[in-house]
Amino acid sequence: MNPILKKSTSDLAREHLLLALAEGRWSGRIPSTRMLCETLQVSGHTLRQALERLVADGILISDGPKRRLRVAPLPAAAVSGLASPPQAPAPRRVLCLGREPMHLIPRLGLEFLSHLRTWLPQMDLRYHGVTFDGCRKPRSAWDRLVELEQPDQMLVMEGSLDLAKWAAAGRVPTVFLGGNPADTGIPTVGVHAGDAIADMLTELLAMGHERICLLMFGRNPDFVAGMRNLFRRVFDAAGKTFVPTYHVPAVVASDPEVVWSVMAQLVATRVPTALIFFMWDEFLAAQCFLAAKGLRIPADVSVVLLGGGESNLWYRPKLTYFAYPSERAAELAAHWIEDGPPTGKSTVSLPLKLMRGESVAPPPQK
Repeated sequence: MNPILKKSTSDLAREHLLLALAEGRWSGRIPSTRMLCETLQVSGHTLRQALERLVADGILISDGPKRRLRVAPLPAAAVSGLASPPQAPAPRRVLCLGREPMHLIPRLGLEFLSHLRTWLPQMDLRYHGVTFDGCRKPRSAWDRLVELEQPDQMLVMEGSLDLAKWAAAGRVPTVFLGGNPADTGIPTVGVHAGDAIADMLTELLAMGHERICLLMFGRNPDFVAGMRNLFRRVFDAAGKTFVPTYHVPAVVASDPEVVWSVMAQLVATRVPTALIFFMWDEFLAAQCFLAAKGLRIPADVSVVLLGGGESNLWYRPKLTYFAYPSERAAELAAHWIEDGPPTGKSTVSLPLKLMRGESVAPPPQK
């Protein structure tokens, strides 16, 4: 009795391509990569693996990068046993977990999920907003969700340390998109947010700003503590006094009323000359407060955003912001979901690109 052979998704994609070639469906050059991915319902990574094998077998011919592959004369042996299309396995289910329900996901999160769908078209991708912090028995709720959805893979957006420990103890392979996995071994795709903030903070201090505030809404305590430590190091290096509750104010909630309340407290203490935001919505609420107080950007207050995406392009004066690499992050996460992270490299931090605008200027003269 012969053993049962397990076929990967790239094996099945190769067989579908071979059958199409045997039927004479294409002559000359094969269709574009995007069209083949959509037709076969596979990711770009999986398709490339299948095409590379067909090139190695001499069935397709490469004329160099960015050129569609040419069809070589197809040997009869290449298609033996392919009288009918192979049956694809049931799609793997990927459960995406985030802090917000779907209708409240920030724009960057939606961009990431959209790119992830492009990279994993063959998978059953599902999203759930879950409670990460402040729940009496969060692990029981997470266990019930896994029992209900029966996922093959999980992806957690901005996961907490407690959720990382829970995922590491479970049987479902998990990837974090940002968050705090600590030493749990959960593979994580993140960004150099700390480096970006430190560089901008150093630049603002050199321009003469001292009343610089990084507003933290709805962030977990570990992340807040990390940002305050970063501010302290940069302020100490510049010989400036750091006040945690003023320079890095933090509150649990995130809504317009909370933003206005925090801004009112800052202005009552001492009007900031520079503000740094993580979210476009939070910046928008704060900007409305500034306008109500007659404070202009950047004449009175400089502004920097981490993220915000294409929404930033609509604002005037043009914003200075750090562009989040959502497409690259989705590509890496998709590859890790399909094939697992590279051996010995369970964390990757992607750089944020600084997009300079007109929202940063020296502080107003006293």
